[in-house]
Parts: sequence; structure tokens; C-alpha cells
Amino acid sequence: MPKYSCVNINKLLTEKDVKALYSKCKNNYERTFLALVWIFGARPSEVLEVSKEDVNLIEEETILTVRFATKKLKDKTSFVLKERTLGVERQTEISKMDPLVEMIVSQKLNTMDSRRLIPRSRRWAVGFLHRVGMEALGEKVCPYNFRHSALTRESAKGRTIDQLKHMKGAEDWRSVNPYLHAKPFLLRRS
Repeated sequence: MPKYSCVNINKLLTEKDVKALYSKCKNNYERTFLALVWIFGARPSEVLEVSKEDVNLIEEETILTVRFATKKLKDKTSFVLKERTLGVERQTEISKMDPLVEMIVSQKLNTMDSRRLIPRSRRWAVGFLHRVGMEALGEKVCPYNFRHSALTRESAKGRTIDQLKHMKGAEDWRSVNPYLHAKPFLLRRS
């Protein structure tokens, strides 16, 4: 588990919390970062390396796919595809174009080719989350709060332990244990 000072890392964020955080964002970089960490539960370093080419919206299938370069695994397989890839692809189904997805797509369209969507540092990301957490919720939030919330949501949807491991970018099944409290009876080994 990561260590963040003065932050409750076990706090699960709700959709209401994220809407409050989103309302305190000052620019499109902040909105896009918040959308990516909330929807996909990616690490800040993964989000900050996402380029225009890594984002794909398949409108007829209502699927948003974002490719993340994970740091933990040396040999990665795709969560969406079955072939070997250079990164981990994560997808989310879109029931309707919500503001978070619209922000990601808008940022992709406004980014020059081969450029990162969010040209910022990890230090900026942590500081930004602390600031909007204090402004919107009265307490600091950290990147892990989003990761913990996203993986717990996926656990509640019935993802297998192996799927959660892959989404997290982990090799050991014990590393997904903190997310199993959602609905443990739904989990199964694949």
C-alpha cells in the first residue's frame, strides 16, 4: 500500500464526491486527470504518460478505451485484447456521454499529435488532488483513493481476481485483497 502523509488512503470516493471535486477543477488538464483516475483507477504516472493515440472512443459500441503503460509488470497483456501489448488497455462502457468522458475525448481532440494529454508532473498531480479535496470535501485526497475506489467498484461488478490483478498491474493475488471487501462472494478465480 502506498504511503501518503495526512491522508486517509482507505477512503472510498463516491460519484457525488467526484462531482464535487470536478466542480473545483480550474482547467481542462485538471478535469481530464480527474476523469482518468476516477474512471480507470490508474496511477498518476500512468495517466500523465497517456498520449492522444492512447485514447480511443468507439461510439457505436459506446466504449472508451485508454492504453496505460504500467510500471509494475515487465511483460504485460491487455485487459481488452488477448494479444501481447506494450501496455495495459482498460475500457469502460458508456451508458451516455457523461461530462468526465466528454472531457477525456475533448482533451484528445485538442491535443497535438504524439503529445501527452496532460503535460504535468506527478508532484503536480498529488498537489492538485490535495487542493481540490480540501476545497470540495474538506479533506485531502490522494491518487490511491481513486485507485482503491475504482478497483473496489470493479470488484463489486463481479470481476475475477485475475482481472483485478491485471487491472492493478500486479502479479500476486494478495495485492488485490484490499478491494475484495465490496462483494467477496462474487469473486472467483479464472
